[in-house]
Amino acid sequence: MKMTESFHDELCRLAAAI
Repeated sequence: MKMTESFHDELCRLAAAI
């Protein structure tokens, strides 16, 4: 698992939540 990808995925989810 890539940390960068995980971080990006989390950011994307946060943006979608807003």
